[in-house]
Amino acid sequence: MEAVENRIAENPSPPDGPSPLMLSLEDVLRKLPPQPQSTACIYRIPRELRKGNEHYYTPTTVSIGPLHAANPSLDAADGQQLKSRALHHLLYRSESGPTLGSLVQFLKGIEEAARLCYAEMVDLSSDEFVKMMLLDGCFILCALHTSDYPNTSWQRKRVVAAKKRNISELALYGIEPEHFFRARTLADIRFSADGALKIPPLYIQESTIYLFKNLLALEKCSGAQTQSCFVSYLFLMDTLVDTDKDVERLVSAGVLETTLNDKQALVSLLSDLATNMVVDDDDMEYFKDVYKDLQEYCDSSLAQWRANFKRYYYESRWDILNSILLFILTVTQTLFAILSYTSPETKTH
Repeated sequence: MEAVENRIAENPSPPDGPSPLMLSLEDVLRKLPPQPQSTACIYRIPRELRKGNEHYYTPTTVSIGPLHAANPSLDAADGQQLKSRALHHLLYRSESGPTLGSLVQFLKGIEEAARLCYAEMVDLSSDEFVKMMLLDGCFILCALHTSDYPNTSWQRKRVVAAKKRNISELALYGIEPEHFFRARTLADIRFSADGALKIPPLYIQESTIYLFKNLLALEKCSGAQTQSCFVSYLFLMDTLVDTDKDVERLVSAGVLETTLNDKQALVSLLSDLATNMVVDDDDMEYFKDVYKDLQEYCDSSLAQWRANFKRYYYESRWDILNSILLFILTVTQTLFAILSYTSPETKTH
């Protein structure tokens, strides 16, 4: 940019001053973004890649670096508070740790090299850039060392790797849903040794999604260090209801009652509730016994044999029907061919 300014200054100006055209062109040159340095390693995603896929490239909670700092969809106050807490944690975790002054001095020493890492010009003053590096850097360190900085909502939680089986798949193992009349709460779900998955009745209408989303937000925002009952319940129901046939089974068992005529709409409703819902081990504690009993039942020799037999029976049944149908069509075609061949001969006699 300095070279551009020098070349502009070298241009001789007419006695009556530069023309509007010259001023406009000089302004274009000044606003031209610099060419990426050979050291650049941080790039903005090209528009052609972002189009239609913005959610893959846009941060949703905390912005790192200057490229998304002005994103209005991010809660700047919450993000800044998280970063400030990270800085405080690193500064005061031990008496022998670095001081704020020493960190600022170190970052000022590498500011120029850090700016060259960006493929586009960073429009921040020296103080703003150093502050960004300090806060973002401390936040990243704390995020990497989650064991030293627990109980934060921004941590990437370990998603439960539970074996997901919908209600139709469970039926292959001999597990059937049952209306739990004596349930004390909506989350009072039990599994018995005879293969009955007892579930309290759930009444669903169009307004249910608003109620459930608010209950979900209330549980997540309350900050209570307790088992996440409602999150775990939604995760379980979303697992059980995956297809139209799952809805039919639960409705027939009296577990689901709904005003929605479209079964797929009910599947979509539960799926929408579970969208972006990250479930960790703590959330799954509420139904840990149910998951454990279901897994043990499905792993038993009898249940495995039953599931394999049903799969083979359904598949072989269709194979047999297809074979019979093919045989009938072949015989019919042969008979018509014989009749069409013998018919003219009969007439000649």
